[in-house]
Amino acid sequence: MTTRSGRRVAAEPQHLSHIEALLLAQGTWEMGADSTTWSPIAKILSKHPLVSRPKSFFTPQVIPNTLWQLAPCAHPKML
Repeated sequence: MTTRSGRRVAAEPQHLSHIEALLLAQGTWEMGADSTTWSPIAKILSKHPLVSRPKSFFTPQVIPNTLWQLAPCAHPKML
């Protein structure tokens, strides 16, 4: 997301369907919550047949924020 001045700002967490939330949780559980896994998880979610969002909806920048919104106790600052 960009501001009027053209500066890049952090993406806001997205509201997910139950299926999307479960797929995100499963992908994170199987691949790990690491900066190197956000890109593969985003790719899996964007191509999953049960997800009807645009391909650009799930990005490596949005995935961690969305995950922490779903499970705040899993945030690295909480561990």
